[in-house]
Amino acid sequence: MTKYASLLKKLYQTNERAVIKLGLDNLRGMQKAIWENVHSISSYLDFPQAQYPIVHVAGTNGKGSVCTKVAKALEFGGYRVGLFTSPHIEHFWERIQINGRYIAEEEIAELLGPLFEIAEENQIPATFFELTTLLAMIYFAREKVDIAVFEVGLGGRLDATNILSPTVTAITSIGLDHTNLLGETLGEIAGEKAGIIKEGIPVVLGPTLVNDVIMEIARDKQAPVHLVEEVEGPIDALNAAISSRILDVLSKDFPLSESAREKGLAARPPCRFDLRGPLLEYGFESVIFDVAHNPDSFRTLFERARSEYPEHDIEVVMALSQGRDLETCLCAIGEGIAHYYLVEADNGRCMNTDDLALAFQKLGQSNFTPCKNLEGCRKAFIEKKAIKPRILVVCGSFFIMAMMSPLQLIETV
Repeated sequence: MTKYASLLKKLYQTNERAVIKLGLDNLRGMQKAIWENVHSISSYLDFPQAQYPIVHVAGTNGKGSVCTKVAKALEFGGYRVGLFTSPHIEHFWERIQINGRYIAEEEIAELLGPLFEIAEENQIPATFFELTTLLAMIYFAREKVDIAVFEVGLGGRLDATNILSPTVTAITSIGLDHTNLLGETLGEIAGEKAGIIKEGIPVVLGPTLVNDVIMEIARDKQAPVHLVEEVEGPIDALNAAISSRILDVLSKDFPLSESAREKGLAARPPCRFDLRGPLLEYGFESVIFDVAHNPDSFRTLFERARSEYPEHDIEVVMALSQGRDLETCLCAIGEGIAHYYLVEADNGRCMNTDDLALAFQKLGQSNFTPCKNLEGCRKAFIEKKAIKPRILVVCGSFFIMAMMSPLQLIETV
């Protein structure tokens, strides 16, 4: 086993020892340890988040797309740009890149080892996401980026990325997601997302975010608010509008040509209405990969699918994370789905296929086949006779995208 593989295995094992934990105590402990020179890594670190300007983006949906668009526009403008997103589709190193180049396995091993040593020497129970966030911060500092764009992992106020000192923050949208951790109401979730707003730092808000909670926090922090107007058309147009406003705020220090801006705003991360196909051996005229996994994103995905394929049956390969409300998700997807093929990801966070099938059954659904994995889906596709032209939508979890990708190759940005 290579050093990289060994350290990555150890990193994943940090998640096996505990449930998701929100809060900044571990990151502050790591920060203090680095400052106090407990390891040679501090020889080239002051503390990494202070070494370059940062764009910090939160939101229930759209934040990954906005981060990608902003980073690509700045890259096309000639700047050296770090981009940190999560989760990954297939490989861990997809989370950390500079100008489209992913961090190398050797670079991960070089930096992750000392971070484990710092955590262990100081008895800090740092989690997978905390260590990954620090890894990105340190890597961008060492590689002397001009600016970095960071996507919030979960929520905002207590997310590991909130240790950053941003130049501009942004919140794309608020919806009901991770309610067991962020709150049961939109107001509670808005408060968690707005936790990234910093004293005197500009904040860009999506058009649906004129709400009392966020605006009050922005006023208390004396943070200049840049509100994006409502945009007609597909969700990518809204993401582009939010990204454009972020670039406006940055324009004094990071001017861009119109060409660079346009090319950047056209960029998209993988698996966002990612159209593949046809897949004629199974009778599908198109295959759509989309990481939609909560009610708002399901609604957006299937409204577009119906609009673009009005004469087709829609069939769905679906997984759901534990704790999701299936009934709410199915309501958002809407009626008329010809068939569901139920699968699970081998990551410990997805519902197993039997439980998902039972949940479908309890809701009176009969148009589903428990498949578990890709091979099960292949058999079910062949057995089900197509009466009308049909398309296939793969959705419900980031973690099944790579598993299903042999159906159609997923291309990354």
